[in-house]
Amino acid sequence: MDEATEISFWEGGARSAYTLTKSLTSNSLGCFQSMRFSLQNSLRALREAEPGLSLAPPGGKVRET
Repeated sequence: MDEATEISFWEGGARSAYTLTKSLTSNSLGCFQSMRFSLQNSLRALREAEPGLSLAPPGGKVRET
């Protein structure tokens, strides 16, 4: 069985989840990792610009991995 990684986010109050398997080509996986890194940097910059901003879904917590 392929190792899988789930990514999820909250959009309009609903959770969207995607599962990626390790069988993706290394090029696709590299592209995904690059997008993830870019998103993390964007969220970090947003937190610094707006210290009181909550990025958590309603009633939930944000978990960084």
